[in-house]
Amino acid sequence: MIRSYALFSQKYKKSHCFIVSALLLTIVVSIILLLSEEKIIFLLGLIIPVFPLIIIARASEYKRKYLND
Repeated sequence: MIRSYALFSQKYKKSHCFIVSALLLTIVVSIILLLSEEKIIFLLGLIIPVFPLIIIARASEYKRKYLND
């Protein structure tokens, strides 16, 4: 999965930027809603994007080591 996302991010750079931006925007909006509404349900917006971000980080490391831009 790491290798396939690394290839995807290399081939479709704009889509990769959109995905990363959407994940970061989800985290920011969840923090704002959590602080303003004080509802625990908004913690999901902080927890759920962590797993894709870990995959993206590992794919970035793989791309840097093994793939040429």
